[in-house]
Amino acid sequence: MSVLKERPKHLHHAGVFLFAYLFLFAYLWYNSDMFNKETELGKIHFPVSVIERIIRDAVSGCDGKVTLENYKGRYMGTVSGKGWDIVETDEGLDLVIYIIIAFGAGISKYSKQIIEYVTDNVENVMGESPHDVRIIITGVQSGKEITKRHIEIPERG
Repeated sequence: MSVLKERPKHLHHAGVFLFAYLFLFAYLWYNSDMFNKETELGKIHFPVSVIERIIRDAVSGCDGKVTLENYKGRYMGTVSGKGWDIVETDEGLDLVIYIIIAFGAGISKYSKQIIEYVTDNVENVMGESPHDVRIIITGVQSGKEITKRHIEIPERG
């Protein structure tokens, strides 16, 4: 005679439902923040945070003449996200970086520097260059004043 009792069926169904829900949540969370690349060796997953770090490093290397902004020209500093748009397309990654540049700083110099840094480092990390890298200057800063602008610099500035 067995001392152990059979578990009620409603608890079994609740456990299966909970497992399925957690699996779905983990799958969606894992895949939503990753870029996937197929190689002859298999699939490689790249976290979005890697590309975000590359963008922040590119802007911080501009001697304080450039700051990250959101698409509306509001100061973002080094807050993760929304100082850029990262979109995965069939052709590759499309990157748009929103910045404010200091008055008198060379727009072409700093935009070219950012584009080259991002392109080279994304290629080093992912094995292929981004499809498109654009800089959008949302404002020009003179002292504490920021004059709103919308100047778009395409890849290769």
